[in-house]
Amino acid sequence: MKKSTILAGLSALALVLAPAVASAGGSDAPTPYTVTEAGITLPDGDTFPASGHVNIDIDGERYRIHFDPNNDQPGGKWIGKSSIPWSAFGVDSGCVEWVQIHGYNEHFGEGGQDPVCFGDAEPTPDPSISQTHDVQCDAISITPTLNDGEGEGTYEIKAQYYDSETITKTGEKVFTGAVTWGEEIKIDLDPAADDYLLWSYRFDTSVDGKGITNYGERQLDCRVEDPTEPEEPSEPEPEEPGDPETPPVEDPEPTSPETPEGPQTPDKGDPGVTTPPAPNSPPEDAPAPVQGEPRTAG
Repeated sequence: MKKSTILAGLSALALVLAPAVASAGGSDAPTPYTVTEAGITLPDGDTFPASGHVNIDIDGERYRIHFDPNNDQPGGKWIGKSSIPWSAFGVDSGCVEWVQIHGYNEHFGEGGQDPVCFGDAEPTPDPSISQTHDVQCDAISITPTLNDGEGEGTYEIKAQYYDSETITKTGEKVFTGAVTWGEEIKIDLDPAADDYLLWSYRFDTSVDGKGITNYGERQLDCRVEDPTEPEEPSEPEPEEPGDPETPPVEDPEPTSPETPEGPQTPDKGDPGVTTPPAPNSPPEDAPAPVQGEPRTAG
């Protein structure tokens, strides 16, 4: 057998026996390995090969470990292992921002992954825009603030007029300009809205090449009620039945005892009573005496 044939066979065998750690994804694709507070863990069945390496960025500093199988190098102890702690890089605290592992195209931190902190470290908050505002039918005042970063900013504020019955836009005013973070932006409307009004606002900036936006909107009903419009009479509320009234009890008036009347004198001619005759009086049936006429002397 020729020597070249033997070498070719050995090379093919080495490829078959080599750990299958290669990945076909892009650098910003999801990583097949995991990055946690404990360290890096490879997918099931994968191990760190001899002469491989791992590069990481912690708090902006680059750290590297090389899996050298010769001369008892520190990295050699991790050959054939499926995980490695952060202490292997000589760091006991920090936030891991980027990871690149030999044999993998995917890089942690290039696919939008948040930093992973370990030890006593806490992640640095991402820059953001906040604002406070006061909106009226004739004006808006708004104060934007850039948090945890530095950068120039711009604003766009719109006032859109709407018809409340048809819900169609009847007009629009647009205001733009540069932002001074922490200072109030005041805009007056002329004319003021007298129907529906929609305020919208947008702030944009860039910090370390990363775009940041804050957006919001507020709708107002600016219609004024006619004070001369008569109010509709309200229906009387039904009265709840009360307790039945008890008629007052009247005290009886005291009655005085009646004095008995004395015997009544009967009228003359009352047939029920007979009056006895007086003594020496003629009987009632005796004829009355006849009196003569007086004589005249001749």
